[in-house]
Amino acid sequence: GMRVLLIAVALIFLTLFLLIPLLQVFTKAFEAGLSTYFAAIIEKETLAALRLTFITAAIAVPLNVLFGLAASWCIAKFDFFGKSNLTTRRNKVIYNFQA
Repeated sequence: GMRVLLIAVALIFLTLFLLIPLLQVFTKAFEAGLSTYFAAIIEKETLAALRLTFITAAIAVPLNVLFGLAASWCIAKFDFFGKSNLTTRRNKVIYNFQA
């Protein structure tokens, strides 16, 4: 029933907004052949962009883990104004979609 419909909608959304654009990117990238693609990969600007991406990820991921763990610990350990609203709102989103 409703669960199958939601899964179908999610798969259609995933296909339209992720898989089709990704397929187009790879099709365009390999349009001129593998040698052109690999030649572009080793260009100075491309390597600088890749380096910047990896540096940014290396900084962002540990910071997200650190702040996420700190936030979850604070939510579990302390009582504060708005805590029930914060945890209830999260649970409502999760439980409303369960069959």
